[in-house]
Amino acid sequence: MNESCVLTARGMASSLGGVVQACAALRAGIARPRPIPQMQVVAGHDQVPIPLTGHPVHGLTEGYPVGPRWIRLAAAAFADFRTQPGAPAVTQQGFWTRCDVVVVLPSIRHQRFQTADVDCMPSLQAGVIAPLIRVLGIPVDAEAVTVVDAGQAGTASALVRVRERILAGEVQAGLILAVDSHLDGMSLEWLAANRRLKCDGQPCGLAPGEAGVCLLIESGTSAAARAASVSAVVAGIAYAAGTEAAHSMADGGRRLADAVASALGQSSGTTIFAGPLITDHNGEAGRSEAIAMALQLLHQRRLVAGNQVVIPASSLGDTGAASGAVGVCVAAHGFLRQPQAGAAAAVVSLGELGDPGVVVLTRAG
Repeated sequence: MNESCVLTARGMASSLGGVVQACAALRAGIARPRPIPQMQVVAGHDQVPIPLTGHPVHGLTEGYPVGPRWIRLAAAAFADFRTQPGAPAVTQQGFWTRCDVVVVLPSIRHQRFQTADVDCMPSLQAGVIAPLIRVLGIPVDAEAVTVVDAGQAGTASALVRVRERILAGEVQAGLILAVDSHLDGMSLEWLAANRRLKCDGQPCGLAPGEAGVCLLIESGTSAAARAASVSAVVAGIAYAAGTEAAHSMADGGRRLADAVASALGQSSGTTIFAGPLITDHNGEAGRSEAIAMALQLLHQRRLVAGNQVVIPASSLGDTGAASGAVGVCVAAHGFLRQPQAGAAAAVVSLGELGDPGVVVLTRAG
């Protein structure tokens, strides 16, 4: 019998709380935006400076620079993860020995961090990954942790790796930690310089957010042996690496449509997919155009029909590299808390470098 890959535990740190609270709040359309004092924008006819509105994890990240901010978000997500049914104890040495650990980050080779031509991996390993593993307390060698810096599409990329290793029998599980923040000083300055922040003068901009998300993916055999409940089955994944920022949103839309078609082909064959599409739409016109183009092409190919489009950023702000993992949590929450909902959902992402990522999840059982 073919081995399956399943989601058995989740955790989150977000402006709306942990994974259970955040997913329930998202379903209800609740948001908790707050003023961001370190970034001023002008408003009204008088052009009066006021604080930018964003979605911080209040009381957790204020005042911290990029690396320590990522560590705090990831650690808070892992702490929430440990409270959920199905999460293994950090003392279970046997489990962690056979568990791959993957950290998903924004692209560190991007102009956002002014490191496009610099090899940052050694400093990232020493300054973020090693201290993060110490804080988490899991018996894993920091040198063995894989970093996926693929931005919004990073969760799909990480899942490709974890699934391949599980199906090859190299590991029995994979822990994915996805983290990003658009609220550190460097990111805010970059967004402002590129006129991407939502304000009176830029109504189609994004509202900056931040989040840490923790996902545990296991083989069906491992989950059954641990008697862990299954939140969702990973039915299809597609990821294609981007090489440069997409200048044509139409091209991004075509790449995204091809990725959705590939992921759906793994899960449902020729069946028309009618489940929700959980997107990383963030209010920016370019991203809207790409998603709209992808949907149009998928309708033309008769691959989707009547889909609800879910936009977590409307409540959490733009969570960047964490957005794909947020989408996975939203899909799993829908399966668990809405028995009348459909049997499948697709998480659709498009990275800053034009790389599409799609994850198709189905209801367990």
